[in-house]
Amino acid sequence: MNSKTHLFCFHFAGGGASCFRGWAESLQEHNVEVCSVQLPGRENRFGEPRITDFNTLIPELYSQLKQYLHQPYAFYGHSLGALIAYELAHECRKKDTNLPFILFLGAHRAPHIHYPHNSCNSMNVEEFKSFVNRFGGIPESMLNDEAWMKVLLPLMRDDFLLCESYQPRPIEALPCPIHALGGIFDPMVSQQDINAWEQHTTKEFRSHFFPEGHFYIRNKNQVSKLFNLIQSEITDWKPKDTYESFRLPQFSIK
Repeated sequence: MNSKTHLFCFHFAGGGASCFRGWAESLQEHNVEVCSVQLPGRENRFGEPRITDFNTLIPELYSQLKQYLHQPYAFYGHSLGALIAYELAHECRKKDTNLPFILFLGAHRAPHIHYPHNSCNSMNVEEFKSFVNRFGGIPESMLNDEAWMKVLLPLMRDDFLLCESYQPRPIEALPCPIHALGGIFDPMVSQQDINAWEQHTTKEFRSHFFPEGHFYIRNKNQVSKLFNLIQSEITDWKPKDTYESFRLPQFSIK
């Protein structure tokens, strides 16, 4: 029998695997099993040192995930997570491992476009708070909570250092379809930035824009539309081969 599609989800800067907590129940109706990948230094991995260098992160993630990549699978990454998903797909290609049969890449400019922001290392606390608030990076409920800010701001700063460490590779288009997604009102990532992902696939490219900002995945109505879109794209692109069914670890991969 055909197994479920496995969708590995990669979170945004300052986030954690819990941002995809509601996805599993909703997408299982579409025969999609969600595994939200937890980066170290947050939530159930809070005691572990955070990684601030892409050259360290991607091989480490690959070593943890490779045992699960023999089945048909897809990636969804949001913001920083989109860049992680893209580079992890390249790592799979380099290691001659099955590639994701489709990449869903949300709220991040195509990787050949220059990082447009100043280093967060040059910003004091108030400047950094203002910077991340430009794209809604801090929920309103946490913004004036000093206890939360003491936890969240160092985490976000380290994740932005991770973004800054990224060195764009020469464009090497991947042989898997890319569906790039964005918010129409995203102040940080333009529709042109999203459409530029087309250069990174030799297969079909599609883009979709939600009437929201950078964090369209926080809007219940837009997420419902996103689930329908994911299901439709997976139906179009999933390999027709038969695989033995298996279950992924729950909630996060360490």
